[in-house]
Amino acid sequence: YKRQDLRDSKLKDSILIGGNFTGANLSGLHLQKRNLINSNFTNAILIETHFEDSDLTGSLLNGVNANKTRFNKSNMTNVIAKNGNFTESNFANANLTNVDFTSSNLTKVKMQGSTISNTNFTSSILNYANLKGQDLSDVNLLKANLTGADLSNTNLKSVNFTNANLSSLDLTGVNLNSSNLTNTNLSNVNLTNAKMNSIIFSNTNFSNANMQNLQLNNENMSNSNFTSANLTNSDMKNTNFTNSIFVSCNLTNADLSTSNLTGANISGAIFVGTKLKKTIWIDGRTCKNDSVGVCK
Repeated sequence: YKRQDLRDSKLKDSILIGGNFTGANLSGLHLQKRNLINSNFTNAILIETHFEDSDLTGSLLNGVNANKTRFNKSNMTNVIAKNGNFTESNFANANLTNVDFTSSNLTKVKMQGSTISNTNFTSSILNYANLKGQDLSDVNLLKANLTGADLSNTNLKSVNFTNANLSSLDLTGVNLNSSNLTNTNLSNVNLTNAKMNSIIFSNTNFSNANMQNLQLNNENMSNSNFTSANLTNSDMKNTNFTNSIFVSCNLTNADLSTSNLTGANISGAIFVGTKLKKTIWIDGRTCKNDSVGVCK
């Protein structure tokens, strides 16, 4: 089937296991409930193709154009789908275990109810993707762009977000424990009541983020950017904020006891009611035990 135009083909009685569809045009074909194990769809055109309930285990989908394609309930275990166009495709209730989506465009995809385990989204585009309620723990989102994605009620524990763009997302109450947020863009994000223990922070951008009521004890947040962020009522005891930026940041009633602010930029920051017991101040001196709002 290599490089063939199969748009008008039925393929009803064909044996498709291990088929070679390299460069072929299968747009609009109905291939529901078919056994397509170990098939090669490299650079194929799969626009609006139907793969519902099909078994694509071990198949190659590198470089495909799969716009608005239906993969609902399909088994895509161990599929390699690098550099593909999957915009507006439907992966609802599909098995995406060990799928490699490196550098693929997954804008506006639907993944509700799908199994996402050890899935690789490195450098992928997931803008406005529907990942609501998914368990993304241990997933690789290195350099991924998730602008506008729906991550509500999503488990993001131990996710690698290094160099990822999560700007303007609503992450209220999500579990980010043990995730890697190195160089991550979290500007304008709502992190109210999010779980953020044992996080890897470095050069993280929290500018204009809503971070009320967070618990960030014993973290290393050096060189992070909190410009105009809202940290009201947050518990950030014994945290390393050296050389971080708090310009115009709201720290009202936050607890920075025993934290380290050496070299931090606090220009215009609000410290009303902020607990500064034994905090190491920006100039290296240690605040007294009764320091509240002002380092004594």
